[in-house]
Amino acid sequence: MRRFQLGVLACLIAVPAALHPAAAQQTATRHIALGNANLLRVNVSGDLTLVPDANASDILIVGSAPVGSPPLRVESTRTGRRLNVALSGPARSPLPFTASGHSYRLTYPAGLRIDVREFAGGVTIAHSRAPIVIYNANGPIAIADAAGSVTVEADNGSIRATGVRAPISATTGTGDLRVVLERGWRGREVRLESSNGNVSLAVPPGFRGHYDLSSGNGAVSNPLPSDPHGALVFILTERGNVAVTRENL
Repeated sequence: MRRFQLGVLACLIAVPAALHPAAAQQTATRHIALGNANLLRVNVSGDLTLVPDANASDILIVGSAPVGSPPLRVESTRTGRRLNVALSGPARSPLPFTASGHSYRLTYPAGLRIDVREFAGGVTIAHSRAPIVIYNANGPIAIADAAGSVTVEADNGSIRATGVRAPISATTGTGDLRVVLERGWRGREVRLESSNGNVSLAVPPGFRGHYDLSSGNGAVSNPLPSDPHGALVFILTERGNVAVTRENL
């Protein structure tokens, strides 16, 4: 009898997916008129994907969450020429086989400046053309192909920014930081800081930098010459390694 009970238990452990099928999703779509706004402020709890669209004239938000979870909440207000949008959902759960929270896909006119305040989730953006500012309290930030200036900060999460063409300032509390400058980068400063994480910067051929690199507890690697007339490259980490390399772009 005991052997039978142990066998049943082993089967239950071996096939957790059968006992916990993928949760069905509820979705909601919201259109918000842009009006005369030239800045979009987004306060969000849940994973956020930002989609700049040169053909868009308004804001389109598509949210999803497991069926049975609290309903999606989208609120908007205006302050002068700033459009404020609040997106909220349940907190991310650390338990296995449970919902991870809401997710949002936000499409907006490509020329609109972006200011994001993320509280629990990841932020992803690609092909941005206007300046972007992103703060994330708990989660990673991923940026690809940024033509406008980039200002990002993560309290607890990694930052990865590739295809950067303009000045960038990036700070992490805990997490690695990786930045790749695109050929044709323009600007006077690159500033990267981490309290606890590795920091790496890749620059294109022909890049001229005046380097100020340091680590409180880690190695510093930079084979490139420092040019006092080049762009300031300031990189600091308290615990972690610092590395500068040249990309063959």
